[in-house]
Amino acid sequence: MNNLRGVDVWLYTATGANGPYDPAPNPGASGIEMATHGSTISFVQRAQDQRVPVHLEDYVYGTHTWAYWARDLRQYLVPLMATFASPAPLPPTVSYQSIDKTWTQWGWTVAVNRGARTTVQCAHRRVLGGLLAPRLRNGHRDDAGVLRSGRGRST
Repeated sequence: MNNLRGVDVWLYTATGANGPYDPAPNPGASGIEMATHGSTISFVQRAQDQRVPVHLEDYVYGTHTWAYWARDLRQYLVPLMATFASPAPLPPTVSYQSIDKTWTQWGWTVAVNRGARTTVQCAHRRVLGGLLAPRLRNGHRDDAGVLRSGRGRST
């Protein structure tokens, strides 16, 4: 969530109830929008808890169909063009979390050799346009910046 600080995030959602662009009931489009509505609202609540600003357009009536996507895109074009005109500076750090034992992100492959699943964070520090080695944190901090597996070996 922290990676979204300073990013202009816009979310458009509805409950799946038929709206102005639904000439007839569409159970598939309604079901998909209902599911994504729950996910979107959960994401917004998490962002608010973390004090990460997001724009939410919850228009209640609408389904997961092209007519709503097209309308949302037309509405979003003005803020999108403003972002392109004045892009935010690159963040000093970015991070990634996973409960998976292995994952690939930003050109790095990380493997954690542990019996139990744990949450692992991999963070990059951006310096003069390049990337330093990531720091891998799995309950302890390696101050040397060396990637370590759960058994203490370099990864």
